[in-house]
Amino acid sequence: MSSFNIFQQGTWFGEKSDLDTTPLPASDNAGEAALVELCTRLKSGDFSARSALEEFIAHCEPGIVKRQALRLYSYVARHQDLAFLGQQLEHCEHDEVLSIVTYMPHTLSPEAVPYLFALHEEYEETVVDEPILTSIDSLFPFGYEGGGVDMSELRGHFSGFARSLHPGAYYFNGVPAFAGNLTKDLLQAAAHARHDGTDFPLVDPPILLSIWSGEKCPVFFGGPVKDSDFEATMAYVSLLSTMDWVQGKKYFYGHEVPA
Repeated sequence: MSSFNIFQQGTWFGEKSDLDTTPLPASDNAGEAALVELCTRLKSGDFSARSALEEFIAHCEPGIVKRQALRLYSYVARHQDLAFLGQQLEHCEHDEVLSIVTYMPHTLSPEAVPYLFALHEEYEETVVDEPILTSIDSLFPFGYEGGGVDMSELRGHFSGFARSLHPGAYYFNGVPAFAGNLTKDLLQAAAHARHDGTDFPLVDPPILLSIWSGEKCPVFFGGPVKDSDFEATMAYVSLLSTMDWVQGKKYFYGHEVPA
């Protein structure tokens, strides 16, 4: 098993884990080891650790540990758990706010969009403004290319989008989340990078597919895409095709996130 440091930003949260029956960390233990233990439990499919993760975040001092805990929470949060992230926004420092904004699209929940709209009102014309609009665009595409937008018009478009949602479904890029859609995007991005001799671009499929499946994507932002890398990517897509995926469902390390 390869080593993994949860505090180093990367594609995923390390190798899959077996079910751990040791007691969860105490609710007031907000240290690094406790976060690693919670991550291990969640990767094994023990989603009872999500409530313990909430307690961890609530007791955690601002800093990298809290930011990584918020990142982890985004991938295991259900629709109803967006309220917890909303509560955190009320008293988070700037770096934690930016972390929540960045990872909200990976919650796959349309419930995130109203929180992002509210944040935009608070952080308009700040450095957080464009990341907020970019995150809205990831969940509910409106063709954002930077700069300001007419928020009244955008709210109207989102109201129409919200009325078309399938109840309970998780969404990414405006459609019910589905690994098959992302593998197509992954192969296309890898093929372009190989053909053009450029590094792999900053796109979401390697992160989402790695975390949904628990199988690490062989290509990632900033890395080269040689012939061998493209062949590895095709093999990776074939591996994911053997797994069970249901459109509109959310997964973490091969386990469906229960409602």
